Amino acid sequence: MSLYKFIMYVISAVVSAAALYCAFDAIRFGWVFAILSFVVLFNAIGKTRKASERGLCAFLFLIVFIALQYSFLLHVSIVHERFAFLLIFVVLTVYLIPMICWVFLSFSYSAESFACTFLISEYVFAKSGIGNQMFQLGVTFVDCKLFDEIYALGGPWWLSAIVMLLAYLLYKLLHDFRLDEIVPLVVIIAFALVFKIDSSKSEKTKSIDVCAFSVANVSYIDSLLLELNSAFIKADYVILPEAMVSMHKHGVATDPFMTKLYRMSESLQSSFVSGAYTYCNGTERNNAVFVSDSAIVFCRNKKILIPFAEYVPYSKFVGNNDFIMSHLPPPLTRGIGVDCFDDGTASFAPLICFEALFSNYITHLCRNGAEVFFVSSSNLLIDSRHIERISQKIILMNSLMARRGFVRSSENGISSIISDDGIVEAEASGVKEIISSNVYLNDELTFYVAHDVIIDYMYYLLILLMLFLIAWKGR
Repeated sequence: MSLYKFIMYVISAVVSAAALYCAFDAIRFGWVFAILSFVVLFNAIGKTRKASERGLCAFLFLIVFIALQYSFLLHVSIVHERFAFLLIFVVLTVYLIPMICWVFLSFSYSAESFACTFLISEYVFAKSGIGNQMFQLGVTFVDCKLFDEIYALGGPWWLSAIVMLLAYLLYKLLHDFRLDEIVPLVVIIAFALVFKIDSSKSEKTKSIDVCAFSVANVSYIDSLLLELNSAFIKADYVILPEAMVSMHKHGVATDPFMTKLYRMSESLQSSFVSGAYTYCNGTERNNAVFVSDSAIVFCRNKKILIPFAEYVPYSKFVGNNDFIMSHLPPPLTRGIGVDCFDDGTASFAPLICFEALFSNYITHLCRNGAEVFFVSSSNLLIDSRHIERISQKIILMNSLMARRGFVRSSENGISSIISDDGIVEAEASGVKEIISSNVYLNDELTFYVAHDVIIDYMYYLLILLMLFLIAWKGR
């Protein structure tokens, strides 16, 4: 490999990774950055002739992109745990497993095969024990209103494929302009226009008034509660951030903070949903506590825990490693029991931070009756605006996918109220503020919510089939 080629591959990989990072970070036009990112990368990969060249492009792109996406680990390493940054290499390994096969198999169509392999890597990571959807390309299209209805029809995975297909078509048009290559682009846009969301088609009759607290630090909560009490803000539900208090499992009803909430619930005729830690007999749980009618109605335990922060994944292997275990915090106990609750006003699902970022969990809750979602969250530990913006985009994506409203209260992060058609009705970021709005309730199931497992498997098998056909054609 010549020095010139090496430099060009490095520049292309870094520029592409940086553009894709911007796609997840941008408040507007993130989808443009996503498409341009892969146009640049296809241009470099399309010129490769050797396995070493393909491997260099793929590895540089992935290591730069994952390092940027997980850059908050540098802050965590400095402030909390010095070895936290090593998680970057765990994520990189998961992504590289399909890529290694792509690198060493002889593909005549390098760009086409890379596109399929990347989508497979994305799917494998999101479905793995340590994965999530913070790398999913479909997230970048939430601010492109043309494809809103596709989320409800095919879910986030098909949007990932559309991003990749649009990037590939643009790459081909720039290299060899042919009219027949414009046809798929026209078909995609026409299909999106046909299924364009029309909110007037669905009759909305039932709604609730909600408000959420936005704080830079939980020490401001008391002053916001006083403000809520004195201003007489009308709200059926008031959502507070994650981990407002830590208390004994059997002392919830007598905790001073909870006592304050159920007294206010009686005077304001509002229900409160607040995050709280509970401990008992050496175990600790992350909970969402629901306070209504001057009593604590339930305490739901968090079920989807953060790998390496709240639980130890693959414990049979990792748990026997003294070095790793010595640098991990004590694991939380995973929750059990009911997830959706109906208090007569609404059927809602109270989620805790990380849980709101999993589309298949949202579809499961919708099928179990959730009409609206309340999210208690905290950004205090990782202190990353980038992760907060990605989280906001994923919640917007889930709103479009399920046609449900989301109310999120965050400490040191983004608090928002999102309507059932993916519109941000109110938002505050890291400031002491009470946001409020009206949210419609919806109990209808979108096509994806009703059939998500089948649609996801169809998507995965189709990508594998396309990769096989590319390999077969390029023999």
